[in-house]
Amino acid sequence: MTDSLLGLRGLTVAATVGWIFWSLTESMGLHALFALAGFLVTYPVLSRGVREIGPLLTRLAIGVLPVAAVVLLATVGAMLDLVRDPGPRPWIGEAITSALFVRNWWSGSQAAVGSLPTSATAFQQFWALSTLVQLTLVWLAMLAAVVRLARPARWTLLLAGTLASGSLLYAGLTDQDYFDPASRAWMFLLGCLLAAALFAVPRLSTAPVAVGWVGLVSLLASILLAPPGHPSGGLYAVWAVASLLLVILGCRPEARYSVAVALRLPPLRYLGRLGYGWYLWAWPVLAFAPPILGVAEPGLLNKYQVLGFSLLLAAITYHLLQWPFALLDRGRATRWFGYAGLGILQAGALLMCVTLPEGQPLPPPPKKITPDYIAMVTDPSHPGAVSRMPGYTYKGNPEPQLIPGKEDLGKDWVRADGDTCGKPERNPDVVVCTSPVNGTPAKRVVMIGDSHMQQFSTAFRRVARERNWQFNTMLKGSCPFSVRSETRPGYQACLDWNAAAAREIIAMRPDVVITLGSRNVRPGLTEVTPPGFVEQWQALDRAGIRILGVRDSPRYGFDVPDCVRRNSAAAEQCGAPLRSVYAEQPPYLTVPGVPASARFLDMSSLLCAADRCTPTVGNVLMYMDDNHLTRTFTETLYPWLREHLPPLIESPRTRR
Repeated sequence: MTDSLLGLRGLTVAATVGWIFWSLTESMGLHALFALAGFLVTYPVLSRGVREIGPLLTRLAIGVLPVAAVVLLATVGAMLDLVRDPGPRPWIGEAITSALFVRNWWSGSQAAVGSLPTSATAFQQFWALSTLVQLTLVWLAMLAAVVRLARPARWTLLLAGTLASGSLLYAGLTDQDYFDPASRAWMFLLGCLLAAALFAVPRLSTAPVAVGWVGLVSLLASILLAPPGHPSGGLYAVWAVASLLLVILGCRPEARYSVAVALRLPPLRYLGRLGYGWYLWAWPVLAFAPPILGVAEPGLLNKYQVLGFSLLLAAITYHLLQWPFALLDRGRATRWFGYAGLGILQAGALLMCVTLPEGQPLPPPPKKITPDYIAMVTDPSHPGAVSRMPGYTYKGNPEPQLIPGKEDLGKDWVRADGDTCGKPERNPDVVVCTSPVNGTPAKRVVMIGDSHMQQFSTAFRRVARERNWQFNTMLKGSCPFSVRSETRPGYQACLDWNAAAAREIIAMRPDVVITLGSRNVRPGLTEVTPPGFVEQWQALDRAGIRILGVRDSPRYGFDVPDCVRRNSAAAEQCGAPLRSVYAEQPPYLTVPGVPASARFLDMSSLLCAADRCTPTVGNVLMYMDDNHLTRTFTETLYPWLREHLPPLIESPRTRR
């Protein structure tokens, strides 16, 4: 059965790597790999007894540690060369915890407080590997006790079944399950359970060959048809794992028409040998492809090139590293290498778990307005958005005029005053405006998008100058930052501009890109985060660039200033009920594929009151027309942004 299982591993690894390159959603192949690992760990121990645990640990240490070390060193070298961050390097924590095989615990602790770096993509593979190593060590410790009992197969069957049931129940009840080994253990344990069942119920080993073929077809179907969604696969994961178990059950090498015939094909067996290295190399190669190739998103040809390159690295690693190290195990002369290596590894892991920082949560919004909020507003009669902040008290004219006036509306566009604007040689189709800084900028920020981002930019620019950030803008009317034409079909000029802008951003390598997080906020709850937005974010995320999405401002089907002039600022027909415009939950929180590192800024509480979106706020007219905010109003967003924006920009690369 050994050759057949090697081919099965090749198939599941290929499915997992394919997921990495093409969908970036949860992989059914990865779930199947967990179950296969459980079977491969348990079967030889039940077959040969407790004396097999030492040699098994030796093979695991020799097979895992050298390749992981090489991939980690290469990834760290690439990070030092390509990620030019003048500040702290939060990815160093990722590298250390990956080396100690506690990457899943670190990721879970950081995700819980919203501070996981975007560079996680380059080290992403180590959370799964860490989980698998931990499950293997804990299970072998339990198995060492069980196999000493009478009828060890039955006791193992009972133990694996009980633990798998508990893990499944836990995974279904908890929301924080992505990095938690307890919620992933059931996949591994079902493989252990099948291995025990083959010994406890001998008749299972003579299952009809059709079972294997049904399992193989079902496994391929689960890999190809499972949609993105549940963070740990949900019922589709159960489908994939159950299918893999059927394949193993029906894999009878002695049968002429068994599924083993297909699994023993040389290409699959070779992929099985390269699989571990291929999985480890795929993530960093894909993460660094965009900046190296100079593209925002690798095209189909680029992906095949990157896929082939990662496979080449896996082959080199196997023939020059894995195979020579495997020779050390001949004669079992180094059986204690496994105990020593993994013992040191887990001692370090235990120390890391005890001392691991929990991450620094973002500071909460201020519960009470501070005195300098009012001082920042030059005209107390026109506080604008400040009037909707907690603790505000109006101290202006009892009978103020509404600003801006009719004659000023046409001039109320935001301008890049004081910025230096020009067309970069690399992408001359894009105009980049850069704010002045004193010496070395504390952070480098790019704001990109359409005219809505242009109007928002005035308050962001003011915060940037105060914090000595280099603030860059790339703006084009009716062209939000996307890989598709969002405003009208076939708007080729927008598509070309966005592609050029994305290339320029990757070449610039800023700390954060600020862009629209949603669009089409209209009465009728039409707000959406388009897939094209998400694809652009994924491309920048893989390049190690953070995204800050800004929730869009409402749009109306009428001229707001004209409505106010004809009626009044308080007229019902000049606004809209809050819940007819904004849903309680922004769409970017539920749309699939949003990078885990993306953060979002929701200013809807400043744009609308508690129950209604009005045309004016704080004696300031909010709209120039039916959808563009006035510069006069957006300047009043500055006091709120002064408190809420810096933590999102200056904190370590963060998870939502």
